[in-house]
Amino acid sequence: MENTSGHYNKKENELSKCEDHSIGNDCAVREASDVILLVSDGSKIGKYNLTLWYLKHINSTVAIEPSNKDEKEIKIVKISAQDGGEVRDDEQLLVTSNTLISYVVRSYSFVFVIDISPSTFVVDGTASYMPHSKIINRLRQCLKGLLAEGNFLPANKFSPEIYITICFYSPFIAFDEDRVILQGCLLTKKNIDSILHYVQERFALFSNRLCWTMQPHLRKWNQERKKLRQTVGDLLPENFFRQQSHATDGFKDSVLTAQMTFRAGPADEGFINSEWSLMFMLRVGLISFQLLPDTSQPNIVLITDAVCNVTDIHALQKLMIQLRNCSIACSFIQIQEDNNTDTVFGHFSSPEFFTFLARGTSGVYIPDEYQVTTDSACDLIENRPFLCKNLQLLDTANDYIKNLIHHINPEFVEPYTCGVVRRVHYSMEYESCLEYFLRLRLYEGFILRDLKILKKEERSILVELSLFWKPQVTISYKICAVYGEHTKRAKLKITVICEAQYGMIRDLLSDRCCINTTKQTFSDAYRNTIFELLERDRMLLHVHSFNSLPDLFHLPPEVLKEKSLFRYVMKENKAVLTVSTRELETLCLQNVAAANFVEFWRIISEFEERHWQSWSQIYTFRIILTHDHPLPPRLFLFEEPSIKVTSQLALTVFYDVLAQMATFSLVHGQTYVKFVEGDDGGDTPKSFYIVKLSLETQLAIIKIVFLDGITTAFRDQVIREFREKFSSLSIEQSCFFTKMLEFADVGDDCVTVAETMRLPALTVINRPLEIMLARYKKIPLALNRIIRLEKTDGTNRNLILHNSLAKYFCCRRYIWYLKKAFPLSSAVSCTYADYILHTILQRRLNEGFHIVYGDNGIVNLVKHIDSMEQQLHCGPALLQYIIFPPTAIRPMRIMKEHLEKEPPLSKIRLRGAEAKKSVLSENSTLKGDLDLQLMTEMWSESLSVIDPQYVTWNGTIQQQAELMLLSRYCQIYPLADIGLFD
Repeated sequence: MENTSGHYNKKENELSKCEDHSIGNDCAVREASDVILLVSDGSKIGKYNLTLWYLKHINSTVAIEPSNKDEKEIKIVKISAQDGGEVRDDEQLLVTSNTLISYVVRSYSFVFVIDISPSTFVVDGTASYMPHSKIINRLRQCLKGLLAEGNFLPANKFSPEIYITICFYSPFIAFDEDRVILQGCLLTKKNIDSILHYVQERFALFSNRLCWTMQPHLRKWNQERKKLRQTVGDLLPENFFRQQSHATDGFKDSVLTAQMTFRAGPADEGFINSEWSLMFMLRVGLISFQLLPDTSQPNIVLITDAVCNVTDIHALQKLMIQLRNCSIACSFIQIQEDNNTDTVFGHFSSPEFFTFLARGTSGVYIPDEYQVTTDSACDLIENRPFLCKNLQLLDTANDYIKNLIHHINPEFVEPYTCGVVRRVHYSMEYESCLEYFLRLRLYEGFILRDLKILKKEERSILVELSLFWKPQVTISYKICAVYGEHTKRAKLKITVICEAQYGMIRDLLSDRCCINTTKQTFSDAYRNTIFELLERDRMLLHVHSFNSLPDLFHLPPEVLKEKSLFRYVMKENKAVLTVSTRELETLCLQNVAAANFVEFWRIISEFEERHWQSWSQIYTFRIILTHDHPLPPRLFLFEEPSIKVTSQLALTVFYDVLAQMATFSLVHGQTYVKFVEGDDGGDTPKSFYIVKLSLETQLAIIKIVFLDGITTAFRDQVIREFREKFSSLSIEQSCFFTKMLEFADVGDDCVTVAETMRLPALTVINRPLEIMLARYKKIPLALNRIIRLEKTDGTNRNLILHNSLAKYFCCRRYIWYLKKAFPLSSAVSCTYADYILHTILQRRLNEGFHIVYGDNGIVNLVKHIDSMEQQLHCGPALLQYIIFPPTAIRPMRIMKEHLEKEPPLSKIRLRGAEAKKSVLSENSTLKGDLDLQLMTEMWSESLSVIDPQYVTWNGTIQQQAELMLLSRYCQIYPLADIGLFD
């Protein structure tokens, strides 16, 4: 075990408080206990830049900067003295290793996820209330607290912009109701009351409709329960339950529930257990921040009863990685008062786990306490924990958790607080820059724990970072480097320490397999975390050794822009990276320099893309390639796999541009490399950046990967050059038009004209299309809901992502039943249906939509909303339109009372089905003797306004009239006469 006090004596090793002062040898300078920094742009200036500021100013003096000074990226707005005395604005104070550095930003984004789980409707017997009834009041206290001024900084120095998103969460996935009621709304003192009133109305409406939707399910469950109770009553004595009701109610209910084997309905299939509820709630926040502007600091606030947990350690680690990679502070406001109320029913909270999540993401956990329900100022939730974040980790004991453990069992308090030990896991020595490793670890979620300037042999700096791995387990990462050389290559001594209770450390670090599968799972997960730390260290050292040897950046003569260095070949159903040509492979066997070059870039090509962000900064372009003209006939009938929308002309031009802007190609059509010249203009490049391309039909995702050390100005210049180059690309397309003749014979009244036009080769979309695109591989099995609950053999990531997006966006499905134009006419042909869908597709293209995805006759279109509609959103927004191929149906009678029971805001719209309901058969084939139906979907982002005249679904396109007209027109005139396939 490590004895940290034995490494050095703090009084001897720490620099004198007066040494290196910037104002001379005056030793009367007071120490600063707290320094609050104002960050101009929270998206560009993160904890890494703040840590560099701390390294630069430690053991030097600072003062509060006047507000009339030029705007700086990092500005000091408040300093507190160690002695507690008042600090003058022009007074210089000393920053030491004991100074707490905090920071605030000018803009914040808060995503409030309101938990409406069944456990929130359980009556608390001790307080005679339901947690559900406290939600709106806690939201009111939090929102008004965020707007409170002068709590820790005066209003003239700190008045941030606060954007809020409010979402409802229910574990019933099949519940068909919009969950996101507000997205990216600017919160002000003028609109806060109207926002709270609007949220309260939507909350009541959501809760009532949820209860109404679940009534048939509960009624059926109670009927089966009653039947089973009667069956059990026949087998047991008549007064068995009556005599032992005080002791057997729980047993009796569990027996009845276990024996009920009725068929599960949608509510049963789509119910999320409490072990996974937290994952789904946080996923809502993660999706939201992908759509919000990235110029503000992200925060997720869960208002919940905390009756949820994450028992899967691997799922927990993935969750923490996602939150840390996005720099999201996760906070919790608990609405359940007593931890052990109704625990026999499983309604117990997990405050320790929520405290761990909050501390591990720089958030805050606010337990429920006795509070007055009035709206006075004293009831507001303090805003400093939400707005002012600490750079360092505070080793303060959580009194609430300690008191809670004492309330449950006083004997557990001492092991919880005093039984923590530290053990060194491994030590390494690297030769690299300190700032590279600081950025790498801070991006992974490590928090600065300690920073000391030492005097051992030579002046050195000791940086200790900590990572909250799981409750009561912390991984510490120590870096010892030469002081003042954090931007230059030097020797670094790395020490990794595991900090936990002794029994837990023994299980995690043991080489032997545990009989207990849970302990073995934790041990495997911990080893995997340590392995990934070492792997990312190796990746970082590898990429930054780029210019250390000439062989690594001198291109062999055989490597040209026209040819790639590598290519992928299929071996045993796996894509394997190999050298692109035999000539280059032979050269590597004969020339050591060429072999070193190829091996260096082969390792980079094999890096997992999910690790790239940890050692680089990535900018992403989303591009839609212009489709080829004309569109293929019979596109929506999916008769042949080759019939699909293509973009070959645009793709060829796009590949040529990427090759011209790169130094060489690693993999053609996938990865390109560009060297960055040094400042001295020599032959040795100082760095490089990678252009990574992933293509999916018409959607192209371009990621530009910049290494650490490349300046912000240079990155902005490169991004600007790429944007200008993309905007200037164009292609020549032959567009076909049908021209009506003024004087012509019957049957010869139109002619097809082809014109060559110059069109943009691509369209840049400023939205995360790779995440928010609704992808369909086939027609859904159930048409009465957009949520998909198909049974799969394993975990289907695409299905989970689809359901998460469907719960977040405002989406509607429209189904049209193609009626006969005349009672005695034949059924509508599938060719007519294909013509109707072609016409709809052309109209959407004329309205500004772009084809972005297609598969098996399903076509996805997207559109940037216009300037008028942008006022209803927090920024750029996207509208999605999906056209499905025609499907065969079998008419089936609908009872009138069934139609009357449909929810008024159902996401499914049936058109032309007043007396019939369209049902998709299992073997749906397009035969001429079956009736057809058409289906489209609209997906839109939520609004940022609460005005009643705009709070309707804004993505509706008037298409009912055009479909009715086209349907009748196709049945009256043959397709040969209207010239569809000329």
